[in-house]
Amino acid sequence: MSAKNLGLLTTFLAVVATSILIGSCNSPVRPTVTPGLDACAECNMVIDAVNQACGHVIDGEFIVFDSPGCLLRSHDEMRRLGVPVPTEIFLADYGSSEFIPAGRATLLLSDEIPTVMGAGVVVFASAAEAEGHRSTDEEIITDWIGYRLRRGQPDTIIDAHLTTTSLEPEVVEATKGDLVLLRLSADDLTEPAILSIRGYPEIGEIVVESAAGPVELRFFATRPGAGFPVMGAGDEPLGMIRVTGAHTADEAAQ
Repeated sequence: MSAKNLGLLTTFLAVVATSILIGSCNSPVRPTVTPGLDACAECNMVIDAVNQACGHVIDGEFIVFDSPGCLLRSHDEMRRLGVPVPTEIFLADYGSSEFIPAGRATLLLSDEIPTVMGAGVVVFASAAEAEGHRSTDEEIITDWIGYRLRRGQPDTIIDAHLTTTSLEPEVVEATKGDLVLLRLSADDLTEPAILSIRGYPEIGEIVVESAAGPVELRFFATRPGAGFPVMGAGDEPLGMIRVTGAHTADEAAQ
């Protein structure tokens, strides 16, 4: 075999081997952190506790953070700047330090466990492991989306006042994809009002009492629509929540 042909064969085998290697992994990027050397992309602190580290993939590179708190702050900033938030997110298991995809992780929100930067969150590969580390009723077990919902910086803050017959303003607005903080206050109700938002059943019942301070409600505006009724005890809506934005990917591209 000539040297030229041998070179071509070597190149071909190398390409095949690389393709097999990449195809055998869920992601071509393997998340790794070198303790004492790698620094957090958000706060620049050197990472020592790998079991609380995390990161996301941008342009084939694993960008590391020292805690889910720093990762979430980075994502919030990217959203505010209109930069697409990475979808490949990995969180380290508290017990093994192995990185797991965010979609498969269970998060324990806790002030009982010492955490990096006081983030108040540790991550586990299973709900059973998280439950095993939970020592008080105040500690919350959730997932990555639930963590974003509870601890993320709201994109839209809405202040509304509830009377016995209406919501003021009658129509409040958000944008599709926003993390919304809705603050409901009331001062002339004779008894607590129990509200719901049609079209957003995941929010559940909202209890508002007079002079008890605003009730803060967080939700993701995932579904656009001209008006989602805010319902009280009667059949008539007290007000509406309008969510602007495209219904489909094709509509968004136009």
